[in-house]
Amino acid sequence: MEKTVKSGELVKSKSSRKLLVGQITILTLLFTVGKVTTIISIQKVMMLTGLWTIFLLGTIVLKNKALSSIITNRNYLTYKLNKENSSNILKFLDVTFFLIIKYTDVLFLKVFFKIEAINTHLIPKEGAIIITSNHTSHLDGMILQATFPKRITYMMLLKNYETWGKWFYKSLHVIPLKEQGINCNALKEGLELLRNNGALAIFPEGKVSLDGNLQDGKHGISFLAIKSKATVVPAYIDGAFEVLPAGAFSPRFFRKIKVTYGEPIYFNNKYINERKTREQATYKIMGEIKKLSCLKDA
Repeated sequence: MEKTVKSGELVKSKSSRKLLVGQITILTLLFTVGKVTTIISIQKVMMLTGLWTIFLLGTIVLKNKALSSIITNRNYLTYKLNKENSSNILKFLDVTFFLIIKYTDVLFLKVFFKIEAINTHLIPKEGAIIITSNHTSHLDGMILQATFPKRITYMMLLKNYETWGKWFYKSLHVIPLKEQGINCNALKEGLELLRNNGALAIFPEGKVSLDGNLQDGKHGISFLAIKSKATVVPAYIDGAFEVLPAGAFSPRFFRKIKVTYGEPIYFNNKYINERKTREQATYKIMGEIKKLSCLKDA
């Protein structure tokens, strides 16, 4: 049975709303401090606002156990920080940064695009997950994260990763991909993430569709799915192409965006070395995404 999550329900718990209010307050303070202290060097402004942010967030968490439980939620922690036995303060800052980005995304998409998520009840609550979706806009990543219950790690083309926003992508633990050749390092990092029960988002088409239509899928997705035995969750994003197609300078506001999730797909690693089997797996994944596209007007 199809279930719909309205935009207003994406952030529905009292503790999540408190966290959202706190984060907006922090962003406002940072902006204000930066504006009124123009006579101070940028470095000092960054240092002062950074210290204030840490102090304010620390105070919020220490005084509110509900918020503290959100910060330590395993769905938001990254396997890298756990693997490296990182300090609690580093984990705290990493998760806090992610939550600020996530709920800012939710608020932005809710207000300007009335984002709606369909069939989120089909998303497994446990285990490794690969989210596969059509790719028609550079907004697709933030759209998936706004509607997905776990922290998502993305794969991104190296040419887009190595830009002025590299620090941002690195903070979100994005995995860069070469446009040509075999991406051994990216595949290895993706497998490690999945073996630690992470959630990996892959756009099988490899690049943004210029006409909004679904393109052929690359076979790297099937290799990861079969090798890791992760659950594949297909998704179809409707409306992103109309909002911000490739090459557009700014989004077209007040248009609706809808994400439809499909039935989970399961593979095994029995035939991972057979190219034909991997191709069939890719065709199955792309076929499920295409089926979801047929439901967009339902």
